[in-house]
Amino acid sequence: MDILVTILLIALIFGLLVFVHEFGHFMMAKKAGVVVEQFAFGFGPKILAKRWHGTEYRINLIPMGGYVQMLGDQDGSSFARYTKKDYPAEDKKYVLKLLEQNKINPEKDSYEKVMNFLKKQMKDLDEKDSKKISSYIAYDYIPNHPGNYDNQSVAEKLAIVTAGVFMNFILGILLFYAFFAFNDFK
Repeated sequence: MDILVTILLIALIFGLLVFVHEFGHFMMAKKAGVVVEQFAFGFGPKILAKRWHGTEYRINLIPMGGYVQMLGDQDGSSFARYTKKDYPAEDKKYVLKLLEQNKINPEKDSYEKVMNFLKKQMKDLDEKDSKKISSYIAYDYIPNHPGNYDNQSVAEKLAIVTAGVFMNFILGILLFYAFFAFNDFK
């Protein structure tokens, strides 16, 4: 029984460290204007998920990790942007006209609204037109979106990356203080 309690406490403490660490990345990314697609606690299949303000918040099965999925951070657009810079101008015109006809402005409307519309259109249209939309998303919309992690300044990227470690440092100070407060500062 003692081993089970020990394993549970280790998982709880590790989970807290990971959650606070990832929360640091999340908050700094949001503050910098980066589109955060997912904030997840744990790995594996999702147990619970809720979409709110453009971000999917998830609790996954294995509580030994977590992640913040930002637009442009390890997604296909990062690779695509450096390997194929041009695609047919007619494809872009087609997609922009489709967006305009549906009163969607890719420069002003939310990332989530534009992407939901484009993904729905890709399902409804034939393969040729779906490829035009896919090219626009991969080679134009995502790489040039102001909320793309790749498009942030070096200072903002550095702040996002280091925010997790900083939050763990703050947690350490708070836990240290709580330990001494619990023991009457002896």
